[in-house]
Amino acid sequence: MQVELHTDSKRYHVGEAVELMLVCRHEGEQPLNALFRTGQTYDFIVRREGREVWRWSRGHVFTMALRHMTFQPGWSAVYEETWDGKDADGNQAPEGKYEIVGELVCEPGFKSEPVMVEFVK
Repeated sequence: MQVELHTDSKRYHVGEAVELMLVCRHEGEQPLNALFRTGQTYDFIVRREGREVWRWSRGHVFTMALRHMTFQPGWSAVYEETWDGKDADGNQAPEGKYEIVGELVCEPGFKSEPVMVEFVK
């Protein structure tokens, strides 16, 4: 499973929103089975210096149901969200570098490589 995270830029002014796009593709030749423990399919996590700053799923409510999914060869999906540049408490994230990861929240789990973005004044 290929999981790639893309942002609309690598550099933002403090207060700007960050557009996130998670591109998922099953390029294998065999079907791939996965288990989702809730109605949530994906997530985006922002960290600064190893500490979690923001998580897209925080505050969302997902159904509590096991879902089995079979990804067929050639399956693909794109998930898009916006990080408003604020931390989990609603405070503006200060200038500095941030690491963002996207993931499919299933077993087995699939995560993107981290993408670094920077906020400047």
